[in-house]
Amino acid sequence: MGYHVTILRTEHGVQVPLQLDHIKTVMAPHAGWRFVEGDQSFIKPAEEGEDCVLWFEEGELWSKSPSAQSLAYMIEVAKPLQARVRGDEFETYESLDKWYAHPDDAQSKFKMDSENNRVRSSMQRRRWIFRACVIAALFFLGAALSWIAKR
Repeated sequence: MGYHVTILRTEHGVQVPLQLDHIKTVMAPHAGWRFVEGDQSFIKPAEEGEDCVLWFEEGELWSKSPSAQSLAYMIEVAKPLQARVRGDEFETYESLDKWYAHPDDAQSKFKMDSENNRVRSSMQRRRWIFRACVIAALFFLGAALSWIAKR
C-alpha cells in the first residue's frame, strides 16, 4: 500500500475531470516533463532521488507515496490547471508545510470517517466476542478438570 496523492479539480463538492489535452498543454512549458503515451503518465526527472511520475486516470493526475520534491512538483503543476493537490486523508496542500481541509471534501471525508468508525466498531465487537469465548472455554476447561479430579 502507499499514500495516494491526487491533482484534481472540484466545484461545489463535485469533481470536474481534468482533460488530458489541457494537461499536456499546461505542462509543456514546465521544463523536464515528458508524457508517456502507453502508460498515460507524465515523468519529470528528479534533481535528487526518484523521478516524479504522475499517472493520468479518470480525470485525475496521481502519484503513489510521492517524495517531498515530487509533492512540490505536483503543487507547482496544479496551479495552472486550476486544480489542487489532495492527499489520502482529504488534506489539500498549499505548500509542503501548509495544508487545509477543502470544503468540497467535507461530504467525502464524512463518508470515509463513517466507514472507518463502522469497521473499527465491528473489529472491537469481534475482539470482545473472541475474548469472551476464550474466557468461557478456560472456565469450562477448569470446571471439567475439577470435576475429573473429584472422581
